[in-house]
Amino acid sequence: MSLNRKKIKRSLSNKGFTGKPDGRHIKFVLRRDDLNDKIVTHVSHGGGKTISDKLTSDMAKQCKIKTSQFRDLVDCRMSGDDYINVLASSDKQKENR
Repeated sequence: MSLNRKKIKRSLSNKGFTGKPDGRHIKFVLRRDDLNDKIVTHVSHGGGKTISDKLTSDMAKQCKIKTSQFRDLVDCRMSGDDYINVLASSDKQKENR
């Protein structure tokens, strides 16, 4: 199930990502003091209105969440705060290993 490109851009921006043109793509970056790493993903400028399942999966990996969670993030079933909590929880699990 592909996702709408404009919806992805709007949702990432609303969740705290900043987007800057980067050649053929828009580079979205999320930086926060409470995260160990910055989160970076890219959205193509063109190529149609939707993003394929493969690219959606790639973007989810770049955002350090599961594909289903990325879909929830884009569809606003996961808030920006919920996303940060998922990342923070993942960071804590890594520290405890």
